[in-house]
Amino acid sequence: MDNIASANKLREQNEVLKIENSNDEKESFEQEKEEFLKEKESFEQEKEEFLKEKESFEQEKEEIKNLNDKKGKK
Repeated sequence: MDNIASANKLREQNEVLKIENSNDEKESFEQEKEEFLKEKESFEQEKEEFLKEKESFEQEKEEIKNLNDKKGKK
């Protein structure tokens, strides 16, 4: 009878551990997800800054080209 009681107790403990591990995995996943979203936001900001710099560079490049074209016509 003791073996049956011990086996049942172990099964119950295993179920509790499975639930706790599942909750830990969910928390870990949520933390990783939150970290990823922060990194994504940071990347999007850097991307936006890069695109602004690129646009500014393209404008400067066009202005220089126009100046050189005007000098070449004279």
